[in-house]
Amino acid sequence: MDGIKSLEILWEITLSKITMILKICMGEINHLEMQWETKLSQITMTLKISMEGINLLGIKLETTLSKITMTFKIHMEEINLLGIKWGITLSKIIMTLKIPIM
Repeated sequence: MDGIKSLEILWEITLSKITMILKICMGEINHLEMQWETKLSQITMTLKISMEGINLLGIKLETTLSKITMTFKIHMEEINLLGIKWGITLSKIIMTLKIPIM
């Protein structure tokens, strides 16, 4: 985790066509591997990110980047949530990932 100054992760979930927004800000990164798991009612989310040799100021992704691997595991039965917002606090890459779920 050398070179990481701070980490900011933002999850936003809206109902009907659930949309998840992930925001990550970091400084220079040589190797980074993170995994999050969130369980809310009937919802289980797992996020795993692996990065190597990344030194970028800003990235906006809709799907994937060659050096970034993201895996989402989502299990849903009933959803009775208005919204989920989830955060931590990193300082230079900015990534936005939007995934619509049917």
